[in-house]
Amino acid sequence: MNFNLASLEPANRYKLLNSIIIPRPIAWITTVDENGTVNAAPFSWFNLIGIDPPIVTVGPQYRYNFKEGVKDTPRNIRSGGTFVINVVNEELAEKMDRTSASLPHDVSEVEEQNLKLAPSVTLSVPRIADAPAAIECREHTTMFIGNTRIIIGGALHLWIKDELVDPCRFFVNMDAMRLIGRGGARRYIRTGDFFEIA
Repeated sequence: MNFNLASLEPANRYKLLNSIIIPRPIAWITTVDENGTVNAAPFSWFNLIGIDPPIVTVGPQYRYNFKEGVKDTPRNIRSGGTFVINVVNEELAEKMDRTSASLPHDVSEVEEQNLKLAPSVTLSVPRIADAPAAIECREHTTMFIGNTRIIIGGALHLWIKDELVDPCRFFVNMDAMRLIGRGGARRYIRTGDFFEIA
């Protein structure tokens, strides 16, 4: 079946494309607003796109119904210029999912979900303490193509739990990390089923 994407409503494009471009990594982003409130929200339109320098992109779109306006995360990034990408494992999946709920601007998802925070090394924005890894980022550019917002960030500092990395070989134990990704609709994907091609 063929679909002319230009003729579809954005919500229908979302349903189709989000179901075939999988798995998608999840950026559980922490930011701080102008009043010092820490926000945490997940985004699966996220990836690493370069390494020299290390560059990440995040696509924090409008809400699914495309009527609720700008989310707290891009507003806070635009205001403060910094953010932390926390990666998500199976243990944190439910808490991460609950932080995607629509809350008033002045309500912290961190407090609502009793998330523990830890200080970052280079930023005033904290990381989620129980996340297996976190990337401290500074906004490089935010661009718009129509209603699509793309945040390009420079990755400044990487933190990984000690037991998950060999610092001499720069080897990350992916099996022990047990990261999850996003599938279509309400589905998530485990990364425990790796296979190698020689």
